[in-house]
Amino acid sequence: MRHRHARVIAAILMTTLVAAGLGVTVVRADDAPALPAVSAQELLASTIEASSHPVTISGQAATTIDLGLPELPTSIGSGVGLPGILTSLTGTQRWRVWHSPDGLRVAHLLVAREQDLVVNRDAAWWWDSADLRAIRLDLASMRSAAGDRPPAENGTPFDPAALARTLIQGMAPCASASVQGTTTVAGRDAYVLALTPLTEDSLVGSIRFAIDAQTRLPLRAEVLPRDGGAPALSAGYTSVSFDPIDPAMFAFEPPPGATVRDAADLAREAASHDPSGGAVPSVMDGRVFGRCAGVIVAVELDGPLPANAARLLPFAGPVGSAIAVDRGGRTWVLAGLVDASALEARAAELP
Repeated sequence: MRHRHARVIAAILMTTLVAAGLGVTVVRADDAPALPAVSAQELLASTIEASSHPVTISGQAATTIDLGLPELPTSIGSGVGLPGILTSLTGTQRWRVWHSPDGLRVAHLLVAREQDLVVNRDAAWWWDSADLRAIRLDLASMRSAAGDRPPAENGTPFDPAALARTLIQGMAPCASASVQGTTTVAGRDAYVLALTPLTEDSLVGSIRFAIDAQTRLPLRAEVLPRDGGAPALSAGYTSVSFDPIDPAMFAFEPPPGATVRDAADLAREAASHDPSGGAVPSVMDGRVFGRCAGVIVAVELDGPLPANAARLLPFAGPVGSAIAVDRGGRTWVLAGLVDASALEARAAELP
């Protein structure tokens, strides 16, 4: 049961990362293409199989994220903390993506500003032209500590094949699958696969994928609220290619005058100080309630939330909610794809 919970929690996180890291705004066709009939289970199996192999893919991308978050002050919109990240990813964002067994490159397409994530076998780089800052993560050392497994086995949150596989494998045991016709995404014919949570506790009505008819790779993902309305998250390619990618695309050299920081150093600094002032609390305990898409995660901290994170709570959105409760000077944060009343009921059971 613990492994099932882990897969579902990972699937919930991956749903957001698909939309935020790689995704793309939905592209719909006026006429659905005529494709050979396929069962939901066959489509699921072939998608998992296709996503389990190294993938070469590139294209234009965009994300649309509408989670019902409160409006955040513009002063933190460019920050590196959670609020700053959220403000830079919500709404409609456009991207350019290159991915192959040699690495990953994601360019955030902004006006008069360049942001790039570049990942190769040795390192991961984040570059922001607004402040001429580059952040480096030493992947070679991490891989050595993990037994020198190749990237395809390690997986990564930004690997579209790994994301799709984790999401589908995590949610499929807790959902009914159906094929809901066909569509066209980025000029390619695709099947529409829907996963509908079996639990009635979840705010998620369904997760829909556009599965490329030829490659069986996901080209689009949508998370729809149970009460209807527009997708809370939508992600899909607007142009796509499966042609080989020059390995040089995954190399990065900070330009002259750039400030270069080590990601490990930044993580240690972030773990000890909140950018808004106080110390960042440590995680003392964690608990999981419920199952599948109705799962609730509770984390105990040894102190109050940082100011920038506290201003986001309580949160109630179209497909999830989060709250914080105080217990004798310690803070419990609860979150899940459920409404706030379900979180409050679980909070009453915490010590």
